[in-house]
Amino acid sequence: MACIVTDKVIVLANARTASMSVTQYFHNYPNSFKNRAHHMSLEEVKIRYAPHLTGRELVVANVRNPWDVMASWWMLSAHNEWNNNFAAFCKGFGHSQLFDKRMFTHHLIDLDYIIRFETLTADVLELCDRIDLPQLLRMPHVNKTPKKKPYTKYYEKFPEAVDIVRARFSRVIVQLGYTYE
Repeated sequence: MACIVTDKVIVLANARTASMSVTQYFHNYPNSFKNRAHHMSLEEVKIRYAPHLTGRELVVANVRNPWDVMASWWMLSAHNEWNNNFAAFCKGFGHSQLFDKRMFTHHLIDLDYIIRFETLTADVLELCDRIDLPQLLRMPHVNKTPKKKPYTKYYEKFPEAVDIVRARFSRVIVQLGYTYE
């Protein structure tokens, strides 16, 4: 599940940003449908769902602090592929697939609303108010990362990883005001 289109909103999903939870939440509304094509760009959504779109939908995306995203991916990865080196992982993971133009940074243009991982429920409820959808009782928690500690703990052994992520995602960090805390 990667994006939901209703007659009021298009939710573009970025990996490891609670996008599956948001997708599940909006799937319960009439005139919505799930897409299992994984993390589509806005252009791909417009092509695939052209007959269903009015041009009046709000364009929304999920985002998350890039340092936290990388810690989340690390918890799901095969650490031995990276010799248990988190800095090498931050530098190399996803360059050819997950963080290209179709992921994480491509949605920052043409957005009407942002759902931040850090304020997920409040942002979703505010969006529901904005587009006149009744609020559901609770936000589902789908595909939770098994990490049990704050993301900053993953950088302690490999402090160079902080700068690697900062350089790699500088556009997102600046545009969305994220900091390493």
